[in-house]
Amino acid sequence: MYNLEDTICAQSTPQGRGGLHVIRVSGSQALRYVKPLFSGFPQTILPNYVYYGKIKDPSQHRILDEVLVTFFEKGRSFTAEETVEISCHGNPVIVREILSLLVHEGCRLADRGEFTYRAYKNGRLDLAQAESVLMLIEANSSAFIDKALRQLDGQFSAFLLNVEEKLVWAIARLEAMIDFSTEDIEIESKQNILCKISESLNLLEPLVRNFETRHLIDKGIKTLIFGPPNVGKSSLLNEFLGRKRAIVSEVAGTTRDFLSETTIIGDKAFEMVDTAGLRTTDNHIETEGIEMAKGQVEVADLVLVLLDYDNYKFLDKFLEFTKNKRTLVLLNKSELLNEEKKQEVREHFQSHSVPYFFISIFTKSGLQELATAMSELFDISESESSLEVVSVRQRGLLEKIKNELEQGYQTFDEGHSEEFVLSHLNLALKDLLQLRFIEDEEIVRDKIFKDFCLGK
Repeated sequence: MYNLEDTICAQSTPQGRGGLHVIRVSGSQALRYVKPLFSGFPQTILPNYVYYGKIKDPSQHRILDEVLVTFFEKGRSFTAEETVEISCHGNPVIVREILSLLVHEGCRLADRGEFTYRAYKNGRLDLAQAESVLMLIEANSSAFIDKALRQLDGQFSAFLLNVEEKLVWAIARLEAMIDFSTEDIEIESKQNILCKISESLNLLEPLVRNFETRHLIDKGIKTLIFGPPNVGKSSLLNEFLGRKRAIVSEVAGTTRDFLSETTIIGDKAFEMVDTAGLRTTDNHIETEGIEMAKGQVEVADLVLVLLDYDNYKFLDKFLEFTKNKRTLVLLNKSELLNEEKKQEVREHFQSHSVPYFFISIFTKSGLQELATAMSELFDISESESSLEVVSVRQRGLLEKIKNELEQGYQTFDEGHSEEFVLSHLNLALKDLLQLRFIEDEEIVRDKIFKDFCLGK
């Protein structure tokens, strides 16, 4: 485990060469260890001031770099410890030499996540906020950054405290009902206790529901373009990307495996996958590509079934592969159809209760409507998006809490004794507390902070 008595140091900016690097030193001896190496400190060192000077190797009287140094007093830094940050030029050799000098003075090189762990242990952050730091660093979308910032600001923790208070209220009254069961005293009505449990459930359910969608948006929505050969799958991919990526040919079976590129539609990242056309063929390479296309359906988040007038009646065949998947059906080359033929297609598609669009890759008609629909499929309503979980650990605990509350509600509603209800509510409370605090230090290290980068 981390030794909190040590003064630690690490490079907090990414490895490699750049304009500058930042070295962070944190612990009770931070200022003492930096002083002998830095020439720019005045007689009285003020916190939150940036000092210019040179880092020197005292043993060789050699200047290593010109740097900027900032001192943060105890209680006013990220870790809530005395902290010094050194901004040097972005050369890895310079960083290594400065870190080597700090270690020689008495510092220890920090482990992964150790600065954030100290912030947690020193009360600067709770566990939910600490996890948001990692999510803030790793986020791939502005929406996910906003969510991580809200959690870092303590909004999620305040929300959990609100749920905790409702749960403790219900537990306290149930325990009192057991203690005074022989007395002729009504502690609280059964309906009021059920109402409190229900309120807690209503608060938690949107968090669990939105987790998968938000993480899907952040990592990129895998979107499969699926259909028979020569209907325009590669052309549609090129349209989404705004450039020629796939080979477009009148020869059926041009795409033999699959192509994958990421593009932004609305405010979301979509990983567009162009697959081999689904048909019967004697070409073993193309056959393998078709099998790979079927496999891609299994891992897709969205499937675009692309057809034209010549094969739209085979929609059943393609929908067999897209069961339980978000699916949009597209009819390409619609500029070639008169209104009578379009109505014929509409009636066939409507019989399958699946969203469909008439598009023309050639004339570009319908493509904007398609893009809007794709983005809206993964929207999260504003009423449910202000607070969301940011980690798999949080989602897992919330699922357990939700299940225990549901069982507790059902048990009490069916007339079982307070003891049975309490067993479920106490388990829910235990898991709820673990969202913000955790007693097992090894779990803290192994499940959360080990995923952090060095220097954070």
